Amino acid sequence: MIDELFLNLKDSSMDNIFPYEKYLVENYNNELLEIYKNLILNKAKNVTGRSNYRNLAINAKRLMDFDNGYEVLEDLLNILNENVFRNKPAMKEEFGYIFDLDYFLK
Repeated sequence: MIDELFLNLKDSSMDNIFPYEKYLVENYNNELLEIYKNLILNKAKNVTGRSNYRNLAINAKRLMDFDNGYEVLEDLLNILNENVFRNKPAMKEEFGYIFDLDYFLK
């Protein structure tokens, strides 16, 4: 049943996956991390507006709740820093309110 649930949700949005996360995390921790990372990266390229940037940062912070989440979050923030933040300084600022970027970015 969990496998079927994961298959049905793996191509969904974060909002669709969140309610079922607690059922999936035990068997699909790494897969969920990768899905969330990719969804955040894709959304970061297209989203505009500070409130959307803040919501994206809050969603990214959820990665810390997973096993190995800190490593994935660090990778995500470095990718954002290299590819997105330079064109969206307000996004970097909003992420800075949620994270200590000096700690994560190298």
